[in-house]
Amino acid sequence: MPCNRVMLIDDEPGVLRALERVLRREPVEVTSTSSPAELLRAIQAQEYAVIISDQRMPEISGTELLEQTRSIAPDAVRITLTGYADKDAAIDAINRGSVSRFLTKPWEDDVLRREINDAVASYNLRAENRRLQELTQRQNAELRELNENLEARVAGRTAEITRLNQDLRRGFAASIFVIAQLGEMHSPVVGSHSKRVARLAQALAEELGLSREEVFTIYAAALLHDIGMTALPAELVSRDFAALNQAEREMLKRHVVEGERITGMVPNLSDAAPLVRGHHERWDGAGYPDRLAGSQIPLGARIIAVCDAYDHALNSRTRFAQSSPASALAEVVLHGGEQFDPRLVEALEAHLKDELDAPEPAEVGLRDLRAGMVLAGHVATTRGLLLLKSGTELTEDHLHKLRTFRHSDPIAEPIAVLRAAAEPIAV
Repeated sequence: MPCNRVMLIDDEPGVLRALERVLRREPVEVTSTSSPAELLRAIQAQEYAVIISDQRMPEISGTELLEQTRSIAPDAVRITLTGYADKDAAIDAINRGSVSRFLTKPWEDDVLRREINDAVASYNLRAENRRLQELTQRQNAELRELNENLEARVAGRTAEITRLNQDLRRGFAASIFVIAQLGEMHSPVVGSHSKRVARLAQALAEELGLSREEVFTIYAAALLHDIGMTALPAELVSRDFAALNQAEREMLKRHVVEGERITGMVPNLSDAAPLVRGHHERWDGAGYPDRLAGSQIPLGARIIAVCDAYDHALNSRTRFAQSSPASALAEVVLHGGEQFDPRLVEALEAHLKDELDAPEPAEVGLRDLRAGMVLAGHVATTRGLLLLKSGTELTEDHLHKLRTFRHSDPIAEPIAVLRAAAEPIAV
């Protein structure tokens, strides 16, 4: 709430009464005293916007008193009331007491009113600016914490969101992450498909210069793009699309409509729901469910479509060991201008150019590990117990021990592996 309190001090009671009379009809709350000690106690007890002090008082000068108030009420506007022109005293008051205004005795009533009202307004404006700056800094810090820690919390599956009401976005995004995990229980793609697609979609959206809110909406929609799979039979979802008959394919296509419905049930995700529905539309209009074409397809849905196709090509269970970033990208490029927005295909190529020369290790789940794979990072439990070192070539004995051990102490996922030749991952 704005503060309108004004503190007056003068050793002459008549001066104080005159000041109070001038300010009686002004929108300020006036407190007056002749005692410096009483003034200091008062500004310690509550907030004052303006402190007006006579310069010449028997116990202490106005400059010295206002200097003492700086440590108690550093933001208050300090005004010196003086009956004589003293350049040195004025400079001393500015330097020591942070005095911003001088009023002379006798004063003009209109000038006095205007100066005090301006001082109160200035105090409240600066206070509001500080409040907004502190709020912005606090929110930025909370968002940075979310971006830095969210993936680790979800990967370890050990953290729960306990402060939803304190930071809506942090808790909101974490809740979406939890929901997205349900859509991957029977996924035909290894590892955390939705998480990878969301990261890639976020990166492309940022590189396209979209706003923070648009990027977050696309990120959330990418996390949930396959959530509609939870409404379909598990054995249907786990099979490769190419292996399905026509009736099964039509049933599988329903996942975008179910996904839109489920996403729309999540508070504050109304803008993400159409992106979930539209991520299987095609640039040429031959997609589903609405056969939208070109720019009719929401931009976020087009971004998710490109990222989804790339991750499917790179991490399909049936082709995992043989795939590479270059081959997966080539598969997407082949359909640019037909299935995908050509501008977004170019954006994907630009984003992945460094990875094609030095591809990052693949991230898989425990259930996707196969004999012959080589670890690209340590395998540890969620409590930090090291089980296997980076560089280990997995054997059936390793796999048996890992799957047995997880019952007593969960294993941190995803697990980084090299794309070396290994036994095929069964669908």
